[in-house]
Amino acid sequence: MSIFDIFRRKNAPQQAPYSHRYFKGAQISDLLADWFIEQRSINNDLKYGVLQRLWERAKSLYQNNPYFVRYVQLVSQNVLGANGFKLRISLDERGTGDPANIQDYVTRVQESFGNYVETANIDGHSWFETQRLALNMLLIFGDGFLVFQPNDLSFQIVSPLFCPPENLQKKVGNKTVIFRLGVGYIGNEAQPSYYRFVDADGRESIIPADRVIHFRILEFPEQIRGYPRIASAMIQLHHLEGYEEAELVAARIAAAKMGFFKQTVPDIVATQESGGDLIDEVRPGELYRLPPGTEVEFFDPKHPNSTFADFQKAILRSVASALGISYVSLANDLEGVNYSSARVGLLEEREYYRTMQRIFQEQFLNPLFWRWYQSRLLAGAFDRQNVIPRWYGRTWDWVDPLKDAEALVKLLNLGLKSFTEVLAQQGKDIDEHIQELKQEKEKMKQAGVILPFGYE
Repeated sequence: MSIFDIFRRKNAPQQAPYSHRYFKGAQISDLLADWFIEQRSINNDLKYGVLQRLWERAKSLYQNNPYFVRYVQLVSQNVLGANGFKLRISLDERGTGDPANIQDYVTRVQESFGNYVETANIDGHSWFETQRLALNMLLIFGDGFLVFQPNDLSFQIVSPLFCPPENLQKKVGNKTVIFRLGVGYIGNEAQPSYYRFVDADGRESIIPADRVIHFRILEFPEQIRGYPRIASAMIQLHHLEGYEEAELVAARIAAAKMGFFKQTVPDIVATQESGGDLIDEVRPGELYRLPPGTEVEFFDPKHPNSTFADFQKAILRSVASALGISYVSLANDLEGVNYSSARVGLLEEREYYRTMQRIFQEQFLNPLFWRWYQSRLLAGAFDRQNVIPRWYGRTWDWVDPLKDAEALVKLLNLGLKSFTEVLAQQGKDIDEHIQELKQEKEKMKQAGVILPFGYE
């Protein structure tokens, strides 16, 4: 045994190897002490006035914040376009069978629905305006309602602010209804039975669920009400608005140059000396003599701050990421953008718009169509249940028309895309397109016009 062995601990326990078999995101430490999370439903997170406050702040941002207004305008223009969604009906041959005249039946359904929605809004809004208002509810609040009148299919778009997200229990007839965030359930039913609305004068209305279409953006499977998409970036946008206002005021003050006369000798000495007057106005090219013992000091705040643009850009990038669109579109900032980066950003942004189109169709357009169509079936106006509604909305031009067209021709020739799919991406119906080509061809032949390639 060496002399150093007497200083060593005998039977010292071996240290366990450091383990990496856990999620670092679940660590508990002093640095993460403020990150306290409870395991509970999203519906619990939205109660106690939280959802109401989110809605009110989102409404305030839409009324006052130019960036949030820009977001709503961008999505509305790209989801609806200038004409809104147009209904086209197809028939599922696996259903109850085809009508004697398929095209006649399809035309009657389409025209009847178009006439209905154009005049059904009790506030007098056109069908396009109804779509725009419903989409605005989704973009601003993440939630909205279409409420039918008691005895007919006329309807009204209602803001979620008039359906308070409160938890309470009420007697409706002889039934006990439990309202969760303003939506009423009976017992353990999965589907709502009633909705509770309160108008601007505080009058309460309990409306059966079969008279209500509740459209919303869902992020969680158990979610009852929608919340604003801007929620995760609301604070940043609010503070940025205040920062921009402060910089604007400071820059305006800085632009108005001010100066002060500073007297460095006593008044009695200054009056004994001769020459010079105090100057409160100046003209270009003139020199002035001040009284003895008087100096001029200028007030010159350095604004706008040189870091203002970089800070603003960083915050707007965070906000744009939360909203799902590019910073270039949100800030309307094309400075320094090249073709490649603009193309990548534009294509990714269009996928977001297509997603919003799908959400709008499933949450608003399809429920409205089926509510109307089922009522017309019961009334005997139509006799087929195998219809399939298809909605054609805003489409986009190619980023590089020549290259994109060449690629599309190759895809068609290889059978990787169909004409129906290509036309649908452009907002066109293949039957209408074929009929239009046929009519053009006949007119050109009658007029003796030389037909272009593909028309022979």
